[in-house]
Amino acid sequence: MPVPVVVQQYPNDFQIHTTFLRHGDVPADDCVPIFYADRTIVVDSIVYGVSEVDATEDIELIHASTPDATTGTSIQTAVSSLASLGTVTPTVSSTNNEIASGRWIIAKFSDGVDSAHVTIQIRFRSQIA
Repeated sequence: MPVPVVVQQYPNDFQIHTTFLRHGDVPADDCVPIFYADRTIVVDSIVYGVSEVDATEDIELIHASTPDATTGTSIQTAVSSLASLGTVTPTVSSTNNEIASGRWIIAKFSDGVDSAHVTIQIRFRSQIA
């Protein structure tokens, strides 16, 4: 029987993670855990695809130590509006984009998603330098 490989033996990752959230997927606390960092990673880009708008809704990606956190460190330099259809590309914070091993990336919405449908794409790497 094969023995699981420990994280330290993995080669460097350069990956894209995609999550789709419809308004019904977002709980009352406005936060949805979408990714667990099993090793330290660097987020290089974030893209939101808005297919159903919510004129009063904003989104940001944060990282926190638990999946149920409602506050954390923002990976973006500013929140992104979900008030228009299309592609939204926030600026990634160059001081907050390193996510330590054991932390969660969480989609934090501003006020309870009433009608928005959004795809979240994160491009990340485990090679720090």
